[in-house]
Amino acid sequence: MADHRLFGRQWSLTVGDRQWTDLRVVFEVQRSLTKHPDPAQITVYNLARQTRSGFYAGEQVRLVAGYSDSSGLIYSGTLTGLTPNRDGTDYAVTLSCRDGNAAYRAACRSSYAKGAPLSLVVGDLVSAMGLSLGAGAKQLLAGKTTRGALATVGTGSDNLSKVLAPFNLGYILLDGAVIILASDGTTADDVILLAPDTGLAGNPEPITDKPLAPKKQAKRIRVTSLLQPGMVPGRRLQLQSVEYSGIYRIDAVQHKGDSHGEDWFSIAEVTQLQGAT
Repeated sequence: MADHRLFGRQWSLTVGDRQWTDLRVVFEVQRSLTKHPDPAQITVYNLARQTRSGFYAGEQVRLVAGYSDSSGLIYSGTLTGLTPNRDGTDYAVTLSCRDGNAAYRAACRSSYAKGAPLSLVVGDLVSAMGLSLGAGAKQLLAGKTTRGALATVGTGSDNLSKVLAPFNLGYILLDGAVIILASDGTTADDVILLAPDTGLAGNPEPITDKPLAPKKQAKRIRVTSLLQPGMVPGRRLQLQSVEYSGIYRIDAVQHKGDSHGEDWFSIAEVTQLQGAT
């Protein structure tokens, strides 16, 4: 397989109505299965002074990255802070961002009679948060109704957890959308195949505090791949490697890149699902 680590890369950074596709961009994006807003640190080099001073908190930030045949949205969030710095002769500014930061704190107030469609309640909460429902939500919510009269008061995020819990469902915030999680914590997205010829870099590493018995595989492992925008929490991953193979759930992922350097990876912590072989 050709070495794509330094070649074929694509990236674009958009802040408000300004976009850059050629400046050096260094980023570290954290994603997890928690409902809390995911953070990102994005450093941009050699911006004009007027541009550096023109950023403001609350602006929408979008980062697209990958390769010429597989680039996609890495992160969408709001700007929460700025840190100017200098690297030798290069001026840079680091953008601190949060995904769904305002939505997480948005308030809601509604009431529903017993037997209200769960899809209606969830849809109202998501709208109150200023977000949209992600793919697969309709199927997971279909046919489910509230088990009693219901009043939602407080933040939409807390109420969403409460109304989903009796049905053994969960959710995460991802790029301006609410993604409903099935009972096993997975999304409705297609399975990602990760093997040496599809981007797997190095060998999977067990995540455990105890030594493993001979021939026993760890249930939780860490895998490193060439940058893959599609690697998001909750998505199922089919792993094919010498030591580990089977179906896993992505619990957390770190997208780490330097458009002009070595880093261009996705590092994921994954859990083996029941029946994986």
